Amino acid sequence: MAYREQETAVLVVAFNGWLIGVDPATGKERWEHHLGGSAIRLLVAGDRIYAANQQSLHAFAYPSGEVLWRVAVSGGDTMMLVGDRIYLGSAGVIECVTADGRALFRNNFPGKGHGPVAFALPGESARADRDT
Repeated sequence: MAYREQETAVLVVAFNGWLIGVDPATGKERWEHHLGGSAIRLLVAGDRIYAANQQSLHAFAYPSGEVLWRVAVSGGDTMMLVGDRIYLGSAGVIECVTADGRALFRNNFPGKGHGPVAFALPGESARADRDT
């Protein structure tokens, strides 16, 4: 990483419903957001931070932490970014949201039951870290 990038880099930390931007050199907090819930799934891609809890998917600017948008979802135990689409899954339900916050679809697979969700496309995959 170039020296200039180190000056603006932010370590994104999520726990206990909080999303926190931390200076990776000093450990000092730069910004924070309380998203609620307990578990937060994170993706950092380019100039975006995507954070999902059991109620919503949030987008923030990286590295500033500025709030960009929020959309209601059924859960985000599993999250995968492919191109401009974010796929989320939890308890047997999958959803797709565009990188600008537009909900595209939701499928709860009627009659198939509930359980952890894994995703895969050629060259991309994601799985739930815990049972739901």
